[in-house]
Amino acid sequence: MKVLNTVIYVVFLTICALLGAVFHWARESPIVQEVAKQKILQTNPEQVFDQETSITMLVLGCDEDRDPESSKVVVKNARSDMMFLVKFDFKKKHISGMSIPRDLLVEMPGYAACKINAFHKYGGPNLSKRVVEYLLGIPIHHTVVINYEILKEMVDLVGGVTIKVTKRMKWTDKAGGLYIDLNPGVQNLDGYNAMCYVRYRYGDSDYKRQERQREFMLAFKDALLGNPLVIPAVIEKSKEVMSSALSTNEIASLLLFISKIGNKNIQLGQIPTIEGEKYFLYLDENSVKKALESFNFLD
Repeated sequence: MKVLNTVIYVVFLTICALLGAVFHWARESPIVQEVAKQKILQTNPEQVFDQETSITMLVLGCDEDRDPESSKVVVKNARSDMMFLVKFDFKKKHISGMSIPRDLLVEMPGYAACKINAFHKYGGPNLSKRVVEYLLGIPIHHTVVINYEILKEMVDLVGGVTIKVTKRMKWTDKAGGLYIDLNPGVQNLDGYNAMCYVRYRYGDSDYKRQERQREFMLAFKDALLGNPLVIPAVIEKSKEVMSSALSTNEIASLLLFISKIGNKNIQLGQIPTIEGEKYFLYLDENSVKKALESFNFLD
């Protein structure tokens, strides 16, 4: 299965890994102070997460529907633009992540059949969580909603990201507040244009978007390490990006856990699907259990 990286991996795993690497630059950060405290006391993740030996998290990147004329947000709980399932296994010292395509068609009792990204609009993060649990048959402990506005601010804090845009990208999504207009070539993208770059989907598959998001991840990492004076501010923003879904001590615990995990113990992929008509995807019922087992989501 092709290894994929998504913006969720950018926001969560990469930022967390960077926090552990730049501790001496961020002594004033409450999160880093908590990291130091847990390290000194040798607090393990099980103590922080109610004796759980692993946690599974659903991470959502969501649109906001806006009025085309005023750009005012009219629907806060709009479509989930990106969905990512991640498991932190404290006992096995392993991290697994699987992306869930937005075009996956789901038939859930009590609801009309629709693409999985639409359920967030109907019932917010809680319904998205229920749908994924129903679809895959696994429990989810936490649901994190990515705040794109704060993520844009983080990119601006580091001075933008240097990206090689490989094609003309022009697309308008008034309901989502996106007015994308990028030319080919190497350029420094500010927060707004960086989000346009990673969220552009006109004529592209999810796979293409995920490739761009991987490029963004690497560019953001380089920009952050090249501008160490802003690291404390970026650290605090990282919590806002996740809509404060995790407490300071939970984030600190995950930081310490991630810092001890080598790349060989991080496994990323995608939920197996079958192509259908009208751009729909269907869950590959014959392969999903094996995929979940191989990615350590089934104990």
